Amino acid sequence: MADAVVIDDGGSTRIKQLRGAGTNGKLDGLLDQAKDFAKGPFARLRIACINELGESRPPNLNGAPAPAANFPIEMQENHTYKLFSGSQRVECRIVNRSAEPAESAGTIADCQITVSGINGIDPVIEARQNNGQRRYIVSNAPSINRIDVNAAGAAVTYTVPDGTLYTVVILDEE
Repeated sequence: MADAVVIDDGGSTRIKQLRGAGTNGKLDGLLDQAKDFAKGPFARLRIACINELGESRPPNLNGAPAPAANFPIEMQENHTYKLFSGSQRVECRIVNRSAEPAESAGTIADCQITVSGINGIDPVIEARQNNGQRRYIVSNAPSINRIDVNAAGAAVTYTVPDGTLYTVVILDEE
């Protein structure tokens, strides 16, 4: 199984690192500090929106479906993407943690995940576990409505099309 960070919505915004080689899928720092690191290396970002017919489609870019050529988005050190869910934000940054001390060492392309609120509304983060796999739920966050990606070139804002029932953002390996 490839390493991946999956952020989706299903009533609330959910964050999960799939267990893979070298990872245990636990991001418990999100519970205490609203910040943790998913061990990579990560290299590409995908975004999909599922409509009421169960069809997968891209998010919108400037009011129209984003071209298929936009995906996957290549991610490198210091590239970021931020998900907007009502008054809650999930920001992910590719960071190099390969030189950290052995107990916290990562890879040259880990994902720093930070959850924050705006307008004085702090995130409420809970964890659930099934078959040893944890997911973290920002329980006071509604569905994802926008994703800002700051990778190579100018920052890009993707919006979720009307009629979307489910949005998923996946950061994975090459």
